Amino acid sequence: MAILEDMRVLVSDLEASMSSRVAAERDRRAAGARQAGERAATARERHAGAVQDARDRLAEIAVRRGDVGEMLTFFREREAATAAQDAQARAAGERDRLATAADDAAGRADQGRERAAAEQDRRAAAAGDARDRAAGERDRRATAAGQARERRAEHGEAQRIWREHTVTMAGANGRGVTGGKAVPLARHATAPSRTAVPAPRRAAGGATRAGRKAAPVSAADIQAYLTGHPGGVKLTELESHFGASRIVLARTMSELVTSKQARKNDRSKLYFAA
Repeated sequence: MAILEDMRVLVSDLEASMSSRVAAERDRRAAGARQAGERAATARERHAGAVQDARDRLAEIAVRRGDVGEMLTFFREREAATAAQDAQARAAGERDRLATAADDAAGRADQGRERAAAEQDRRAAAAGDARDRAAGERDRRATAAGQARERRAEHGEAQRIWREHTVTMAGANGRGVTGGKAVPLARHATAPSRTAVPAPRRAAGGATRAGRKAAPVSAADIQAYLTGHPGGVKLTELESHFGASRIVLARTMSELVTSKQARKNDRSKLYFAA
């Protein structure tokens, strides 16, 4: 009986030991299952975190890519605008350069034309001065020749008058005329002055009226005639109108022009009232 009791106790101990072992194994397995679940949950959480991190990085990369794209677009647009402005500035500079060159060429052409016109005017003035000098020289020579002729005519007239006067005086003194010649009275007479004998007056045809004294032409008459002819009068017209010597008229007109009582156009040779 004791053996059986011992056997029962042993079996009971074995059963208790087995139950405890089974419970411990169940607890171990349950703990292992819990740990495995926890590890799986942790792994899932880690995987989800990694996935989220990857997504966040991708989103950040996309945002940065967009920013980079915008920056590239901005830089491209600014570079294009700068290039366009540079091209416009170069084109404007080229236009200004061409306009300046055209203005310079036009200015040089104008200066050339002005110099050519000035040279033409200078040459024309020189030619006019030469013509005026030649005409003045011709007038001076004609005046000198006319004055010489006038002096010769006056001298001849004075000699004729002196001879007549000598004959008259000889007849008055009873000396008479011998051989058709006047008796000289040089011892009793004095030679006449040239200024005492008036210049012979010319007829309308230009011939001298022998034996008649020429009526002088006054400055008032010449001024009145010039006033009545505002278009100007030439010396030949005055000579024809007054019937006076050209030399005398030229001298009188020169005195009137010098005294500002008349004026003369050197080109047209016309005289005008002052």
